Amino acid sequence: MTDGPQTNDTQRPVFMSQLRAARIRPSVVRLCVLQTLADAGSEWQRGEEVFRRMLLRGTSASLTTVYRILKEFEHSGLVEREWARSRGGALAVFRYAAPGADADALSVRMRCNGCGTFTEVQDRELHEALVRVAQSKGLPLAGTFDVQIHGSCSSCEHRSAGESSSEHQSSREHGRMLPLAGFRARPRAQRLAA
Repeated sequence: MTDGPQTNDTQRPVFMSQLRAARIRPSVVRLCVLQTLADAGSEWQRGEEVFRRMLLRGTSASLTTVYRILKEFEHSGLVEREWARSRGGALAVFRYAAPGADADALSVRMRCNGCGTFTEVQDRELHEALVRVAQSKGLPLAGTFDVQIHGSCSSCEHRSAGESSSEHQSSREHGRMLPLAGFRARPRAQRLAA
């Protein structure tokens, strides 16, 4: 089923122990899915992209198998799943959940309502401030949580003003992340005060 090496030899023991700890039997295909996601770092990938990169590595598996493994990994906490907008609706994107990641990490995602692209920021001080505000309002938050801010990116703002951008079109197709400066949040009616 495979033609060549699938994982980096130094990372293979780490991935095998992660799979065993999650009570998942290590296989060549599972190791390659995990390696492919780990190599992408914090980049979100569609299942099709994981599949394509696996083929480039020399590992053959069906697209259905890749999605089944991604779902299995998500349930065990080895990968994170996010929903991204596409022309046909929403699609799942995945990334590797690195072991030993900060347990009190806060992920703030600023997502464009128009095209679905996003920017992600992690900030410990912001996390601590949100925990303090939530606790003062009677919401006991602890550990890891995510915050999403929805608004319009500068490309969608220009497009709504009648300007069309080919760069915007390619970012929609490839799920590219936005620069922070290119995002305007939509004001909310209610806000928590610190």
